[in-house]
Amino acid sequence: MVNHDRLRPRGPGDAPATASQVLSIDISRKQATVVVALGGVLDDSGSPMLVDLLWDLVVGQGNLSVAVDARRLTSSDPALLCVFQIIEWEAALRGGTFVVVGSPPPSAPDTRVRRAAALGRMAHPAGGARAP
Repeated sequence: MVNHDRLRPRGPGDAPATASQVLSIDISRKQATVVVALGGVLDDSGSPMLVDLLWDLVVGQGNLSVAVDARRLTSSDPALLCVFQIIEWEAALRGGTFVVVGSPPPSAPDTRVRRAAALGRMAHPAGGARAP
């Protein structure tokens, strides 16, 4: 007797229900702009990695033009999207631009966004150092 389930092709829909979604990140350069394409789910486990990556692109490497394509990104908590606003502020302080395409602005209350921004700057390895 043949087990037909074993012969059936497997795909993403066949993953166990406990499997977590994956945050995919693709970085490329288009002329003088660094393009970061995001896909999947932004959750509490992927958020610190994304913050570190974007912080490094803007602050660490000093890229003056960074664009994030978030059209294929979903978030488990809208407050996690405030990372884009924080990095946008940092880029502006350095005379650069940081734009997000396809992502709604954070829907968290303004005080929660400001608190998250302050905590993010305090907790970041660079210590929130600002450009002169």
